[in-house]
Amino acid sequence: MELIKEINKLKEIENIYGIFKIVQGCLGQGGTSIVKEAEFENKKYAIKFFIKNIFDKGDANIETTAFKRFKQAHFNLLSIVHSGAILPQLHFDIYDTGDIKIPYVIMPKADFTLEQWRNVNNITFENFEKIFKNLLICIETIHKFGIIHRDIKPSNIFMLNKKYVIGDFDISKFDENIYCNLVKTEKGDRLANYHFSAPEQSNKDGKVDSSSDWYAFGQVLYWLITKKTLRGQKDIKFDVYDIRYKKYESLVSKLLSEDQDDRFYSAEEIMDFLKSKEKLSAEQILFQFEDIIAKYTCKHVQSQFAFEQYNKHADIQEIMDDISGVVDKFHLWWSQGYSDIEIDKIKQLDKQEQIWLVHFDEIKIKSIWVFRYPYSLGCSLFVIETKALRPTGIYPDAYSWEAEQYAVYNGSKITAEEASAGWAEIDGKRVEVHGVENRVRHFKNEIYFLAPQYCGPLIRHNDIIDKIYQQYKIVQKVDEKLLEPLKNIKKPEKL
Repeated sequence: MELIKEINKLKEIENIYGIFKIVQGCLGQGGTSIVKEAEFENKKYAIKFFIKNIFDKGDANIETTAFKRFKQAHFNLLSIVHSGAILPQLHFDIYDTGDIKIPYVIMPKADFTLEQWRNVNNITFENFEKIFKNLLICIETIHKFGIIHRDIKPSNIFMLNKKYVIGDFDISKFDENIYCNLVKTEKGDRLANYHFSAPEQSNKDGKVDSSSDWYAFGQVLYWLITKKTLRGQKDIKFDVYDIRYKKYESLVSKLLSEDQDDRFYSAEEIMDFLKSKEKLSAEQILFQFEDIIAKYTCKHVQSQFAFEQYNKHADIQEIMDDISGVVDKFHLWWSQGYSDIEIDKIKQLDKQEQIWLVHFDEIKIKSIWVFRYPYSLGCSLFVIETKALRPTGIYPDAYSWEAEQYAVYNGSKITAEEASAGWAEIDGKRVEVHGVENRVRHFKNEIYFLAPQYCGPLIRHNDIIDKIYQQYKIVQKVDEKLLEPLKNIKKPEKL
């Protein structure tokens, strides 16, 4: 407590670089340290002060284990500061008043921790996947450098330079063949927190290895979605939050296994597991697609044909989020009769206007109809009704066309001819362009039929769909009467 009081009175601290002015307040505090904000040369930094005794009470010549860990972390991390996976420690020093000595390290000030961000933000599936990939790379990176962190938790994950990095390596296990080890961790040493750490870290006979960090990673993933941690093997259900989380249920369950041998030991194993779960049979695809259909036709008697129209913004958003989340896994196609197209991507371009990119086509959604065929798999589908879009303006005479082909390069619209040539004129400069995104923008109202490729109605019954589409071009209206012929779709002979 005396050390903390002394630190809280500090207004500045001087070292070889100059004077760092201490900002009042506290950025964070743990069992062995307190972190204060500081300013130096108009830049913000975080200073982590060690708040435990440096020397053993019984012998002033013997350093405490906690202090050795504090020094060890700084010294060892200097060799991997270039990795991009850690919160860098820039300088180690000791604040010495003559009466007391307080070790400290200076670090860049992070924008926030993952814990702080999650406490004030709702998680979206898109956020979750970005954080998942970010942390996967960070943890794999420190493991490749021979470090087991042992205390991965949301408060030790920091946003720095627009990505998350890992901090606080005071109790980490460093490979003794690579790093200096001032402290040897014995089996049974109780380190890290209970909520996120692996069970072997509190077991006197437990062996801590890379799977221990992956366990903590699993707890972080579970916490991101549910705002809770999990102890003991239980059924994990994420689809109540968003159906797209379903693919992570078995992964997190395996990460949180009490048995280390059942967990993963590398990012490669994790990604291979995810990919294996995404490879579904035709029957599995259609069962899961039917589950999405049931979600939006739940008001209807399950044993009867169902047509349900959605034209409210929130409903359209939810349906498209569900569809875009399974586009790769379900092998989705869309059709206007005899023109079937495999969909390789679905992404939102304008949320307010409900403009989406489906394959190459830009569409502005007016309404979505859901058709459920009650008697067998492989016959249900979505019907997307769209509004005409305006020309981009890159073609002067496009207003007389039905559609225009163009491309996007680094946010700039260019002509299809420029994309094909590999050169474009952007902001008055000729620029070589690679990896453009080709698009088609339609200037008339349309309807599209969407379903999985495997045994779906698009390929087997394109004559029915074509007749509906041709009739739509005449009446320019979608209703149950127009879609009635969908009831004549026949079940597939085999899946």
